[in-house]
Amino acid sequence: MYTLFIADDEKIVIEGLTSAVDWEKYKIQITGTAMDGIDALKQINCLRPDIVLADIRMPGMNGLDLIREAKRENPNLLFIMISGYSEFTYAKRAIEMEAVDYLVKPMEAADIVASVKKAIEKLEKRKEESKLTSKIELYEAELEEKHVLDVLMGRCPLKPVPIRPLHEYAVAVIRGHNEAFVVHLREKCLEEFIYIVEDSVVMVSPRPHDLQDMLISLADLGNPVMGISRVRQNDLHLPAAYEEAKEALKIGIFGSQCLTKYEELKEYGLHQGTTMLKEIELFFSSRPADVWNEMGHLIDKTMNYAEVNKLSPKKTKYLCFNLIKTFLRHVEAEYELEDKLFGEGYLLYEEMEELKSREELKQWLTNTVREAVEYLDQNRISFNEKLVLELKQYVNEHYSEPIVLDELGRRFYKSPAYLCSLFSKNAGQTIFEYITSVRIEHAKRLLRSTNLKISEICEKTGYSNHKYFNQVFKKHAGKTPGQYRSRHLVKQE
Repeated sequence: MYTLFIADDEKIVIEGLTSAVDWEKYKIQITGTAMDGIDALKQINCLRPDIVLADIRMPGMNGLDLIREAKRENPNLLFIMISGYSEFTYAKRAIEMEAVDYLVKPMEAADIVASVKKAIEKLEKRKEESKLTSKIELYEAELEEKHVLDVLMGRCPLKPVPIRPLHEYAVAVIRGHNEAFVVHLREKCLEEFIYIVEDSVVMVSPRPHDLQDMLISLADLGNPVMGISRVRQNDLHLPAAYEEAKEALKIGIFGSQCLTKYEELKEYGLHQGTTMLKEIELFFSSRPADVWNEMGHLIDKTMNYAEVNKLSPKKTKYLCFNLIKTFLRHVEAEYELEDKLFGEGYLLYEEMEELKSREELKQWLTNTVREAVEYLDQNRISFNEKLVLELKQYVNEHYSEPIVLDELGRRFYKSPAYLCSLFSKNAGQTIFEYITSVRIEHAKRLLRSTNLKISEICEKTGYSNHKYFNQVFKKHAGKTPGQYRSRHLVKQE
């Protein structure tokens, strides 16, 4: 249904035009009438009809001026002009102003209908042209959008497609979005190319300097984490910009940040970490006796270092992998494990690579250490007993030689402090007390069964100072070596 407005200074003409034709038959609705040009213009601007049937001569504003003024507000408005004068100049001027037709009074209903049909045909043609134009524009937009996506993803298009010149642009990659966020994004960012790629929203914006503010304004919709590339000038750099945005996104996820710009990554310690690596190496080379409790502090220190220095996810994971591998090597060597605690290193690395944040990484380190401790708690007795037995065997074989704690540490690949602690807990006496008891027992045997001089027995049992030997012997046996031998000889008689 199209709408028709009638303007004429004669009421009888308006009534005749309104009633002489069955307008509904031609899908026409009379939307209003006016008897002067000024009133007609006001109503036309308000009612927005499709066709105006207007007299050339009207009070207030003539028909030609009405065409000019009305088309300022509605350029697509169609006019059919009528007049009681057949001057060629009026007709010519009306046609120049794109009037559909020019009718001369008195008019036949058939003439009026023919002119209106002509106007309807023109409206239908415009509608078809508009649909075709919309389809072409939609096709071109889709073609352009696909071309940008192909270039972005590194796919080579079959043939070049003319696209809007991207004088400057940036790429954003967004995760943690919801449906409301995407809807508002499409409504607000009309100039942007927006794609859903797997679990991310990818956006190419020709307004790179406004991009950050646009995204932040939508951050309350869900919990999006966003990475933005550097500003680029050539669409050939789209793949590189996409990689930059993804890298920025990773760091944003890792550091629990809403928005991260790639150009700021120089602040994220891409070349740092050496200091912490040295501290990890120093920690284990010192062979701490209480490695279990100290590991908690070392994990905290490593993660704090990564956060303070804004290390990239890759660098942070490298530090943590170095930490856990060094820890496991320490445990496996300390307890002489034949099998690796958690299998091959690459399995641990693959497991760690799945982690998305510092908190997840810290929890993973803590759990891995805890699992190692639980395993060793179940097997530690056999390890410790074996080592203590080997220490005792060594002392019994070498009691006549100088025994130095540092040398024991090197021989058994353990720290001296660890050996002392382990021996005391398992043997119920210190390692020095055990060495002394072995030497004194051997001295007693020699005193009882040989005629060796006491100075010779002193040397054979690992003592280089005769006086010191006498003091130690008396402390443990309750008698001097000489008294012990005399009493033993008396008992023998």
